[in-house]
Amino acid sequence: MMKYSEIIQWSVEEVVIWLCKRGFDSLSQAFMDQDINGDTLLQLTERDLSVLVKNGIQRKRLWRDLRILMRNIDYSDCFASETGLMLANISPDLVEYTHKLVTAGLDSDNIENVGDDVDTSLRLAGVENLTHLLKIKDALERLKLQKEKERMRPLILNNVYIINDSSSRTFASLVEIYLQLRGHHVTRNSFSLLEADHESIMEADTVIVVLQKESCEEIDDLVLDEIELVQKFDKNLVMVVEETANISQLGDDIENMEDVKVIRWIHDYQEAAVDKIENHIHHAPYCKSFKHLRSVSMDSGIDSCF
Repeated sequence: MMKYSEIIQWSVEEVVIWLCKRGFDSLSQAFMDQDINGDTLLQLTERDLSVLVKNGIQRKRLWRDLRILMRNIDYSDCFASETGLMLANISPDLVEYTHKLVTAGLDSDNIENVGDDVDTSLRLAGVENLTHLLKIKDALERLKLQKEKERMRPLILNNVYIINDSSSRTFASLVEIYLQLRGHHVTRNSFSLLEADHESIMEADTVIVVLQKESCEEIDDLVLDEIELVQKFDKNLVMVVEETANISQLGDDIENMEDVKVIRWIHDYQEAAVDKIENHIHHAPYCKSFKHLRSVSMDSGIDSCF
């Protein structure tokens, strides 16, 4: 398997040698006239070959051999490795577009600079097959979104304080770990304290109350005290409850419950629940308050609260 770093350095003469080894001696002059070196060779499309090779059968044979070459290049240990891996993960045959994407600035390092018209960018890069274009477009858009999130995380670090009762400790730990992995500074209430933690609540940008199903039916007094303090200080308050929890009792126990954002945690869709929590942490407009949640159907799997 030939290395990518070697092939892109091929001279025109080395490209001609590659052609001759495959029985395309008659094309040598055309390739030399067009100054086709290794870099240019890997950018060729079937449309480009129609200009260089007039014989249809010969053109299809050359296009087949060129695609085999591009698919079997060793892209590891070079600047194109991440792009090659991304394409291979979509489908092994898409690896042939690695050099085209890198040359066009559609690689992982530059993806954030790509405009909204990804279709046009891919076509200009030489992705002519519509099915391939759609697959690559989808992967690039997901990669772009991921890069944007990674870039923003250091800028949107938040101090989060989690309130939970003793029965919800494991549940609260899970939420805490997810938020820490996303770059937030998280602290939890301490059961050694006999009163609300004024200092932690004052320092928090967002307070999250995490309650399992049983805890929603009868809320611990210390939890209620801390929630009251959160509302007194006008802090961003989010409540995370288990999927099947009956939240009708909460409205009777907590004042101004209509201002609390409630998220149902579905264990099969944990990442989606964390996405919702983050939306509220960043003060994104929320679509449903507690008074609207009572009519939400559970059949869809995830409450819509973006």
